[in-house]
Amino acid sequence: MPNIVDEFVLPKLLLARLLVAVLMVLLVVGWFRVGVVTWRRTPLDLPLLAFIGSALLSTIFAVNRNVAVFGTYDRWEGLLTIVTYGLVFWLAVQLLAGEPDARGLTWSLLCSGYVIAAVAILQSTFGLLGGGYFVVAGTNVIRPDSTLANPDFLGIFLAMLLPVAISKVLSQRPALTRVLAVNLVVVLFIGLLATFTRAAWIGAVLGAVVVLVLRRGRFRVWPLVISASLIVGAFAVLIAVAARPSAAQPGVAQALFARVVSIADPSSRGQALRISVWGDTLPLIADRPIVGYGPDTFGLVYPNYQTTTREAVLWDKPHQDALGVAASQGIIGLFAYIWILLAFVRAFWKGRYQRGAVGLFAGWVAYVISIQADFSWIPTSFPFWLFGAAAIVTWAPNLNMVRVAEFPRRIAVPSLAAGTLVLLLLMIPAVVMPYFADADYYATQAAADLGQARGTIAQARSLAPYEATYAVEAGNYALNLDQNGNPASNADWTAAQEAYQTAARLGSYSPEMFRELAIIDDHLGDHAGAVAAARRALELDRYDTNSQQLVKRLTSQ
Repeated sequence: MPNIVDEFVLPKLLLARLLVAVLMVLLVVGWFRVGVVTWRRTPLDLPLLAFIGSALLSTIFAVNRNVAVFGTYDRWEGLLTIVTYGLVFWLAVQLLAGEPDARGLTWSLLCSGYVIAAVAILQSTFGLLGGGYFVVAGTNVIRPDSTLANPDFLGIFLAMLLPVAISKVLSQRPALTRVLAVNLVVVLFIGLLATFTRAAWIGAVLGAVVVLVLRRGRFRVWPLVISASLIVGAFAVLIAVAARPSAAQPGVAQALFARVVSIADPSSRGQALRISVWGDTLPLIADRPIVGYGPDTFGLVYPNYQTTTREAVLWDKPHQDALGVAASQGIIGLFAYIWILLAFVRAFWKGRYQRGAVGLFAGWVAYVISIQADFSWIPTSFPFWLFGAAAIVTWAPNLNMVRVAEFPRRIAVPSLAAGTLVLLLLMIPAVVMPYFADADYYATQAAADLGQARGTIAQARSLAPYEATYAVEAGNYALNLDQNGNPASNADWTAAQEAYQTAARLGSYSPEMFRELAIIDDHLGDHAGAVAAARRALELDRYDTNSQQLVKRLTSQ
């Protein structure tokens, strides 16, 4: 979406909120039409409620409640988003009228994947449609992100869909359907390769193995043995080829070989970074094991446990989904997370003979495996919960109906009108205001003068007062920093102090912002505040020489 700073993630979040409102209206319309409030019970009802309850509990005891509720800018994985995930799944299940609707939703996701993969191929091959922002380290090979904001999450999305497409090729469907499925497999596979996302590759391969091993719901040994042999053999060949010296310039083929081989090399840069962060995360969890630190708060607390420099890159996720849940929601949240996974598996096993059941389970496996080396995030999580709704309805087409109450039809119209009006009013703070706030944030970059920029960012803050990023930007404009980061002669020190202090309260974890706040406090005569802000900057990156020097200078006064 143009004219906002976050072009990809924020629009998906706002669209998901709008989708929840629309689905709620449709569900209530259905209730009023028949005069009875009913809903379908799903195998995930209790696990999801437990997980949301855990998120609520961890939010109450969070290190920063603002972050725990709303999430951090560009992530937004706070309590509100977790609740939205649950509502998207539950409402979709209520409105899918059996297996035909679930099949239609699955095909919709597959078609989406086809378009996204085609965009990825154009990005990777020709640099079109925004391609070139991400490249494979040490080469000029483009890693596409399509509209998923990051190549890793593009890979996870395509990995979830590829096993479903493979299952349709192997099914006993009409020839035309299978030809279309072959086309899907080819495009999804090429798009997935182009992402260079190792976790997604592993997930997709294991998902494809599930399709072969559990074909038509029956476990088959020989496909498992053959698949395992082929994977091991192919991997050995790749290692042997990659080990041979080559004078060829680094290209796509060489980059692919190197990427695949690096899967088994824990010392490779990406692998080593993740493993190091996972090791640091364990003592972090141990210090607050029951309820965790609150949703999306990892970036606030992780630097205190960081054992090696991250080269000025601030890790706001441990890049391992189960560890991330344990850190944010504690052991209670982790148990609920495992309960959700087991509920999915149990639901599949009961309905494994249903048409399309194995393919959907294989896609589920691919997604879950992939995020164990990444994390849940809006670009892939919302499609996953729609995917999960289609899977549950496919595995259990005759879900039990809960009949709650009957009501006279004469109250249906006014009740529906009142409920719709309330939802429309809620969409203003949930959808409209966040969009215009980010549009104002974007507009500051093209402001005609300093006064206009300050006024525009102030408006963004009023529309989204929970966003620390907007407060930081307001502080920057108040200081009117030059290219070297020095305040201008017309700096508004008091306004900058207010903005930065607000950003700190809202949950900013920017060392640069805290250094600026320390300088402002010192300039305004608050030496104790300056020392505290400088020490907080150093806490957020203890390896940063600028913060080290600032603390040393302030404490020596």
